[in-house]
Amino acid sequence: MRIGQEAIDRFNKSISRHPLAVEAAAPGGHLKREPQGIAEDARADLPALSESAKRKLAVQWDTIRDKQKLTDQDLVGYDLGRQWLLGMLPKSRQGMNLGGLNIGHTFEDRTRAAGWLGLDLSVKAAEGRFGATDGEYWWRWCCMGAPYESYADWLETFKRETVAELKAIWAGRSAASDKWFEATCKPAIEKGRAFGCMPACW
Repeated sequence: MRIGQEAIDRFNKSISRHPLAVEAAAPGGHLKREPQGIAEDARADLPALSESAKRKLAVQWDTIRDKQKLTDQDLVGYDLGRQWLLGMLPKSRQGMNLGGLNIGHTFEDRTRAAGWLGLDLSVKAAEGRFGATDGEYWWRWCCMGAPYESYADWLETFKRETVAELKAIWAGRSAASDKWFEATCKPAIEKGRAFGCMPACW
């Protein structure tokens, strides 16, 4: 699974530079504790964004999807490619996209390729989306003078929402892609832990 692993490793490296991770690693750090579950009303604790900030995040998300080739048209192609690789389609279809992968010659090769298809792009898109959301809220938290623990809870909310957004763009295209997201893509994203890009204002 080398294709997705590079992005996952980048996640782990970048989170170690996040100010919250630095604080947790320091002697007496406030965040050195076991991960906790996310409350259902966690978003209610976040400061409200202005309509312009919401539009900015929406535009950034569209840009990220375009850059990572995860538009709706791209996703349709990857889904058809995954179904074909897994033998669910008898022949290739118009618009099918194999993402430039070397699919090999055996069924085992094609099964592995079906797992890789769209994985690295999705992990990178999650990284970008999480970083954009983090950056939008970071300065608001700085102005509030709230403790580090409160922002750690916000980060967990951002993480949950980022995974949900990636799931939403893949969901319902086929049983093959639904199963792939839950079994392969979602764990790959979550393995990056807090997804962490350090905010630009730090």
